[in-house]
Amino acid sequence: MATKAAALKLVVHFVGDIHQPLHDEDNGDRDGSTLEVLFDSDPDNLHWMGDSRLLQHINGNSQALAEELENRITGQNLDEWEGGSVLQWASEAHQLARAVVYGNLKADNPAPITAAYKRGADRAIKVPLNTARVRLKWLSNETLR
Repeated sequence: MATKAAALKLVVHFVGDIHQPLHDEDNGDRDGSTLEVLFDSDPDNLHWMGDSRLLQHINGNSQALAEELENRITGQNLDEWEGGSVLQWASEAHQLARAVVYGNLKADNPAPITAAYKRGADRAIKVPLNTARVRLKWLSNETLR
């Protein structure tokens, strides 16, 4: 049973990671890990900022954020997001990283995370979280049939 639990944890982790845009694009900066940014005047790196600081900015209460995200999923979303291949999922996140995560970033060094950038981050954070949630549920249901 411990082996199955460990395997499930890995699947959850990998499905989540593949939907995180910076895990699918490196732009020569190790997935944003070596790209310095200023978040509320505090130095940080783009990857850590995307993994934690923007989430806290969006909603510091993880339970409330999960409920908000759940309430945003529509039947049309389910039709669009269920299924597909891992390659398709990675490609979607890659395109999101290029268009939003890097595309909206100023070229300054360190790059400031502006109010406009924070507003645009909704698309690069909330949508992938919901997409990953739907696909993980779909994948679990397909696997357990």
